[in-house]
Amino acid sequence: MDISEVLYSLAVKFIMIALVMVFALTIFGNTTLISALLSALTLTLFAYIVGDLGILPNFGNTITAVVDGVIALVILIALNALIPDINIGFFYAMIIGIIIGGGEYIFHQFLKERVIAFARERRG
Repeated sequence: MDISEVLYSLAVKFIMIALVMVFALTIFGNTTLISALLSALTLTLFAYIVGDLGILPNFGNTITAVVDGVIALVILIALNALIPDINIGFFYAMIIGIIIGGGEYIFHQFLKERVIAFARERRG
């Protein structure tokens, strides 16, 4: 994958995670929009590095999606403890983790079918 494909996948991943985080954190966690977006950015980078680059090539989509959901849960709990503006309970953090894990499963399918296939086509 070249840099444009990486940036495209990161943008799609960020949008997906940001939609979930902004909705959930602003409604259920009384969090500001800026804090929700920064949380989404943190989660996007962490999930991309650990999940998409580290786990996905070695263990496949299902395990990676589960790990991404757990990463979301752990990051939300950590951010809840570190940032006073984020006030989300464990139950909601777990629900967000499950939703993000499901979204990641779909994202990995998209990544495989669209981005990687497109890259192979371009290379001939």
